[in-house]
Amino acid sequence: MLKAQIDKINSFITEEYDKNCQIMSGVLSDALYFFYYGIVYQDQSAKDRAYRNFAYHTDTVNEHMMNYKFAHGLTGMAWFSQFLVNNNLLPADYTEDFNDIDEAIIHTMSWDAEDQVYDHTIGTIGKCIYLMERGTNQHYKTLSEAVLTLRRTAHFSDDGKACCWLDLYTSHFNEAPRKRVNYYNHGLAHGLSSIVFFLCKCYKQDIEKETCEQLIVASLNWLRQHKNEQQFPYIYPNIVYRDGEVNTSFTQGWCMGLISNAAPFYFAGKTLGNEEWINNFREAIQISQHITLTKNNFPSLEITGGHAMELHMCHGMSSFIYQYDKIYNETGWQECKDMGDYWANHLTSYLTDDVLINFPKHGILRGLPGLALPLLNRENGSKVNFAWDKILLFDIENL
Repeated sequence: MLKAQIDKINSFITEEYDKNCQIMSGVLSDALYFFYYGIVYQDQSAKDRAYRNFAYHTDTVNEHMMNYKFAHGLTGMAWFSQFLVNNNLLPADYTEDFNDIDEAIIHTMSWDAEDQVYDHTIGTIGKCIYLMERGTNQHYKTLSEAVLTLRRTAHFSDDGKACCWLDLYTSHFNEAPRKRVNYYNHGLAHGLSSIVFFLCKCYKQDIEKETCEQLIVASLNWLRQHKNEQQFPYIYPNIVYRDGEVNTSFTQGWCMGLISNAAPFYFAGKTLGNEEWINNFREAIQISQHITLTKNNFPSLEITGGHAMELHMCHGMSSFIYQYDKIYNETGWQECKDMGDYWANHLTSYLTDDVLINFPKHGILRGLPGLALPLLNRENGSKVNFAWDKILLFDIENL
């Protein structure tokens, strides 16, 4: 049944290319999806399609304005190459001459540090995820410096027990409710959750362990300080301004939202073996069960609180399925299975020809592949280890 739904989505993903290396939201990310599909179903034609996509982008990489961002730049393209090597989909020597690329990316990290741009999609965190894919031992010094930079630039509370970092990327173009005012972001795409995930990765690999633990604990204290149980469903708010005002942004999904913002408790709990923190996360999961569809006449979808609901992976229904299923596979928590089923049943009910033909064709975050991926994850379960979701910083099985 699920394969029929997935294949129906695939039939609307056109095979066309652009000269823009977007590993998260563009045509290039379609290749990551089709590699996964081809592996799960042992479908060589899907893998061939993925190879054609990848080859096109490597052949034309110099034909558009290049930058060093992870989400849409050289760093993401280089990460994809190394990821394919590490998963035996490219020969081992494919990236042996990437040292110059490494050096160029590392050089730009000094600019990120100066500008305090840690954003996973464009800044330090994404570049560190690439270097980890290349090999921690090879880049231990750079990763260590990144941790120490985070320590120097963290904003600590007056008592020194809590910390966070400003989101100097999205706050520069966010217009509401306060126009371009710097703020703290708690989500996985641009905020605190992504930093804690990186610190946990470093801790596990013996990179500045003491500093990592200090920053992890302080980050969790920050979330506790800003917890507001009366502000459902924003128990852990998406955005907090420097003066303490909370932005009641309604976004719920992978990029930010209750699960995304509370995820550091699970990352840290698993990494440092702290059951209390894991229970803090489970509490958030249990609260999230009350986020349900209150209006389900597509496209006018609404969730609890009267806020709009979308279908895509970034901050939509697909991300709910993806996150609940990942957590269930890790923990066995029944509430995650129940909610994954709840959202999957709704998503599949909307996969009509009329919806799919008008949906963005490409990209994991906002396009058709992002609708198929949580369903493909359900088909795969834990049979195939292909951590495509490293790009989402939610490959929790690898913590």
